[in-house]
Amino acid sequence: MLRINGATKENATEEVRNLFDEQEKQYGAILNTAKVYGLRPTIQKGVQALQQGIVASGLSRRICGICSA
Repeated sequence: MLRINGATKENATEEVRNLFDEQEKQYGAILNTAKVYGLRPTIQKGVQALQQGIVASGLSRRICGICSA
């Protein structure tokens, strides 16, 4: 259960709704972290940029999983 009421599709920006749609396709649900970050899309963009940087660094998948946990 979330302690913070995250963004919903109804109150999210178009950009956040697109992310929600992607997650539903990939995972079958919207991840709780996405709902919380959806409240502050600029922070969400920063988190996504960090993840992309970790993946692009060439670190092994196992290390990437640890770095982005």
